[in-house]
Amino acid sequence: MIEKRITHQLLETGELTLTERESVALTLPAHSSSVVLELDGEAFHAQWSGRGRQLTGDILIERLQDYGQDGGLLRLRKVDDVYRLELLPPGTPIRITQTKPNTLTTKTSRSKAARRRTVDRQFHADTEYDWTANQTIGFLKEARALLGDQLKAAGFDPLEIVELRLQGEELATLDDFEELLAVDVANVDRMPHQEAVARHALSRLRGRAVLADEVGLGKTIEAGLAIKELTLRGLARRVLILCPAPLRDQWREEMQQKFDISFEVAYRGSEVQKQEKLILSLTLGRNVADRLTEKPWDIVIIDEAHRAASAGARKTRDLITSLTTACRYAFFLTATPVQNDLLELYRLIELLRPGTFTSLNEFKRQFMRSYDPRTPDDPAALRRLISSAMIRTTRAQAGVDRVVRRAVDVPVDLGPRERELYTLSTDLLRNVMRDPGDAMRRRSLALRLTASPFSMGTSALRMAERHRDARVRSVLNEVGHFAMDIVGSARENKALEITRNWLREHGRVLIFTQHTDTVTGLLRRMEAEGLKARSFHGAMSAGERATTIAAFRSGDAPIMISTDAGAEGQNLQFCNCVLNFDLPWNPMRIEQRIGRVDRLTQPKDEVFIANLYAQRTIDESVYRLLAEKLRMFELLFGQVTTILGELDDAKSATFEARVLEALFANTDSKMEGLLNQLGAELEQARKSASTLIAADSGLSSWMNSAFEHRKGLSKAGTTELAPEVSERSRRRQRRVQKWTRSVLQALDAELVHDTGAGEGAFLTAQFGEGVCCTIR
Repeated sequence: MIEKRITHQLLETGELTLTERESVALTLPAHSSSVVLELDGEAFHAQWSGRGRQLTGDILIERLQDYGQDGGLLRLRKVDDVYRLELLPPGTPIRITQTKPNTLTTKTSRSKAARRRTVDRQFHADTEYDWTANQTIGFLKEARALLGDQLKAAGFDPLEIVELRLQGEELATLDDFEELLAVDVANVDRMPHQEAVARHALSRLRGRAVLADEVGLGKTIEAGLAIKELTLRGLARRVLILCPAPLRDQWREEMQQKFDISFEVAYRGSEVQKQEKLILSLTLGRNVADRLTEKPWDIVIIDEAHRAASAGARKTRDLITSLTTACRYAFFLTATPVQNDLLELYRLIELLRPGTFTSLNEFKRQFMRSYDPRTPDDPAALRRLISSAMIRTTRAQAGVDRVVRRAVDVPVDLGPRERELYTLSTDLLRNVMRDPGDAMRRRSLALRLTASPFSMGTSALRMAERHRDARVRSVLNEVGHFAMDIVGSARENKALEITRNWLREHGRVLIFTQHTDTVTGLLRRMEAEGLKARSFHGAMSAGERATTIAAFRSGDAPIMISTDAGAEGQNLQFCNCVLNFDLPWNPMRIEQRIGRVDRLTQPKDEVFIANLYAQRTIDESVYRLLAEKLRMFELLFGQVTTILGELDDAKSATFEARVLEALFANTDSKMEGLLNQLGAELEQARKSASTLIAADSGLSSWMNSAFEHRKGLSKAGTTELAPEVSERSRRRQRRVQKWTRSVLQALDAELVHDTGAGEGAFLTAQFGEGVCCTIR
């Protein structure tokens, strides 16, 4: 059994991270797998990440937020094949005490005779030795065999196993980066330009590069591939990411979900300790520069690096200089290395690779024009210089704008009982659940306000079972029972109407919602209406998920109802209709939903998106912010991140946190004022981003040809970018396959299946009776 204090971060993320000792105590596997948890008699699946030693899943997140309290106690123990979970209130004492294991020391002694013992030296013929390739060092065969026998008798590994270990270490640390290990293990959609950029940055640019792809091409993924590659090869351990405050949580989620790398986020200076993997804002970084530079980092990532290139950003550049001069690998991410004039490009390149240019005066003399400060006088010469430090891909080269998005807003008019439920629930959140310990419960209920009466009722009743305050418990029960009595919500009716129309016109519909309770309620309604639908969420086992995807692809179940976490990393390009049953209060979640079908391999020219929102509620206010202020449904793929990155770092709260703050205001007028303020900031950020995007386009006009020589990126729209023809040498893969066969044979395993070399190849081996493993 293990015990852990429940923290705010655990409640917010739903990611339960264990120590190595805790995972061993629970006998959790070293590999990633699906496990069964049990809480109060309810069994559900969660995903276990062996590398990150982390448990997560849709239902686990919801139960932690519904039942857990900041400062409470979490107990987890294994009973048979099930992991039983207990969530206890604050003040519960920890029962398990950890003691250091006893260290046994054994004295060894040697006799004087043994220390004086010598071996008579003899001469041997050359043929009695095993010689190295250059014939300079020889090993006496008899002595080598004797040593092998003695080592084996003493419990050491046989010589051939040691040699295989050394070969494996060599394969793991090959520094040519022609083939990326990270590509095979990362949970990312294969976009060839991202792989090409990561490979180019690590090989030709030796791990110090400005990643300057045009807006929306996935520079975060490119940096993540580089981080994963370096950590996999054992070349890096400590990683620091500095980014705009609104993007911190997005970076953490991307690194965890796509690359299985756990980062800590520091929101305050006191939280910057001695973490090995840390994310914080540039603003906070400047304030804690001394702590950040105490010990060198292996990798430093600077997101939106153009912020460090302006004339007034000297303190930021001083911090970055201190960090990057002490680290081996550094990556600057920006789509707009030139916004106002070419001096910004000069500062950025010199910050990463000092000495690239002769001098500032020489740079001005050779490249700058007085009448056009953003376009160089000698573009060919400047391209040659910056190509040693910068990589840039255009949207045309990547082929991301081929599919047109057709978005439609769908207002929902709540019925009288639903409107009464909304009023009752809003009063509960504003005036009843005021204790700081209820913060995550309030958030959980707020996100369900108008989405589904069934989900709202189920969650409220669950909370009522455990809440310690009698008044809160009474109101939660009232809200829960009232919600459960509502049958056939207006939102479900509208979703059914749209789904039927799309099925007739397009064949398949992908429906997204935030909570598994909503998935369950909507699935029941679809089935009651005679529609074939399947649910899909992160708490399902791998087999269940595969079966659902297969049914959705074949058309046996043309409707798939999914949570956000469930569809993470899934390629659903065979569908081109996305119905947002509810809207997350996080613009990036919506972008990720659409991205499940809007991809390079989408066979159709259009993707259809329907967004449901309840009129005259907080739901409509959020939709107006997204559609009118952010204009996210008019943006090209990936441009949302650019806009959010332009929000003021000083207001470090996330979009969702700002909306919750407004909802919890004690009057509607205060709520409206806070939402209007957020809307004004979004509008300003969008205008700033538009300027960046315009500068981005102008930059490509003279810079693009600097990178056209790169293999696979030679022409706009080239077919070399398509995944099916992105061929490259797999020499290292074949060496790994050969090495794997040798290891299995050395372990006396029987090779049951061996498909040979090449892409998709795999080995299946059997150890003894019934124990098999498959290696791809």
